[in-house]
Amino acid sequence: AASNNSLDLLGDLKIAGLLQKQHYGDARRLPVGELLGAATAAGHDFFGTGAGRVVEGAVADLILVDLDHPSMVPCHELSSNLVYAGGAGAIRHVLCAGRLVVRDRSVAGSAEILREARARAAGLARL
Repeated sequence: AASNNSLDLLGDLKIAGLLQKQHYGDARRLPVGELLGAATAAGHDFFGTGAGRVVEGAVADLILVDLDHPSMVPCHELSSNLVYAGGAGAIRHVLCAGRLVVRDRSVAGSAEILREARARAAGLARL
């Protein structure tokens, strides 16, 4: 997974942004818009998938954020709140290629997914 075992891409974005700011001693380094761009359109541009944008005919993934989640309140700037405060806990629904895969923070078929992941990991460990 692109987001390590945590499956929290927003958490990884936060770390990336904070590390850049600390390394260069500049709080303006790698603004949140660039972080989100790297995680969305820029990544898809790099790999040539044709996705990463919400436009007609494109394959896009969407998250629906719970703006009433405690980590999102108060919300003065949505992007900054999402990356630096909200994280994965503020995401309520996820759509991948137009298909609802997370509903009310639950993944349909998660037991089967976990069984398959454990089986594959065991197979890799035997190698």
